[in-house]
Amino acid sequence: MPVALDDTIFVLGVANDFAREWVEKRFTGKVSEALGAVLGLEVGVRVVVDERAAALPVAPASGAPSDAAAATPGATEPGSPESGAPAAGAQRPQSAARRERR
Repeated sequence: MPVALDDTIFVLGVANDFAREWVEKRFTGKVSEALGAVLGLEVGVRVVVDERAAALPVAPASGAPSDAAAATPGATEPGSPESGAPAAGAQRPQSAARRERR
């Protein structure tokens, strides 16, 4: 959740310390680069725990169907027949050559 843009520091609010550390490790560089490209100046990123971010709804678990896939025409979930990707834990059929050798 964007909290502030103070001079050249973009302040991003997250729900807790775990989220703060996770975002700092993975995204501050990318966010800084993107903001720099858009604004045309060097922008630092600071991630803070913010109570307003903690009050936001939680995203569905990774195993749940995503709203983005449902809202995107042609998008499919992994494991669906249309996706071509096997479902988690799916087994591949044995090849005909392997069955014949048995």
